[in-house]
Parts: sequence; structure tokens; C-alpha cells
Amino acid sequence: MRLPVLLLIACLASAAEPTPATTANAWLGVGLAEVDDAVAYHLGLEADLGVMIEQVVPGGPAAGMGLKAFDVVVAVDGAAVYTPRALQHMVGKHAVGDTLAIQVRRGAETVTVTGALGSRPADEGAVRTHCGVPFHPGQRRGTVPQPDGSVMEWSVEDEPTK
Repeated sequence: MRLPVLLLIACLASAAEPTPATTANAWLGVGLAEVDDAVAYHLGLEADLGVMIEQVVPGGPAAGMGLKAFDVVVAVDGAAVYTPRALQHMVGKHAVGDTLAIQVRRGAETVTVTGALGSRPADEGAVRTHCGVPFHPGQRRGTVPQPDGSVMEWSVEDEPTK
């Protein structure tokens, strides 16, 4: 039997893999990443505060709330957000239809948006992201653009088990 092995040259530590802010019960419909030091500095954020939205699912609850790519979520219902997992947990405490007040930094402005959480669509998972780059389940190779303009290639290869 051959098991797939993912060969991936390292993603930047500051660009942690975005994870969707979703739960089995409620769904926000965003891809997330941690905020790096440069973004925090330019937005005037305290250390480690905020989670960057890398993508917004078209037609999802986040899109309906007016959230946009590159918004930085700093609080949900008044509670500070420091990591993607914390945001997932905050969303997970709610049910479909619950209303959230999400405070974001959008450039120099702080904006609060409100809206109801939705339920995950039946075709969820059709497109996922890794290092901010969309890929499809079953995809065997791809590329990831790097901040310096270069491109990292990745592939999944079968390796025999011993």
C-alpha cells in the first residue's frame, strides 16, 4: 500500500496556515491568518492582537456583514481576538442565526460590523487554502507565491510503506 506524503517547502512562520472560522453549528465563511509584526505595526495594534481575514466566501455570512479580505478582526462581541483558533472558538460558541458584533481594523479605521452566522453549505470544503493559496482536495501539486516575488512549488507524492 502506498501512502501520500506531502512535500512542502516551509511556509513562512509569520504567514500561518489560514483556517476557516467555522464550526459544525455555525459558519462565518472566512479564511484566516495570524497578523505579522509589520501589519500590527502599521495598524497600530498591540502585540499579538488581531487575526487577518485572507479570504471571504462569496455569499457567506461574513460577506453579508461587509467583512473584506485584509480586514483584521480585533474583537468579537467585545472580547479581544489574538489567534485564528480563538476566533473559531468564539464562533463555535454560537448557533446558526446568532448575531455577532465583529470589530475590525480596516486600514487606519476601526469598524464594527454585525450580522448573523450561517450554516455551512453542503459543498463546503470544495476549495480550501494553504498558506493563503486556494487548492482543491485531491490536488497533487501547486504553487505558493512568496513575499519576495518568488514562487514555492509543492507536490504530493506516493511513498511506499515499509
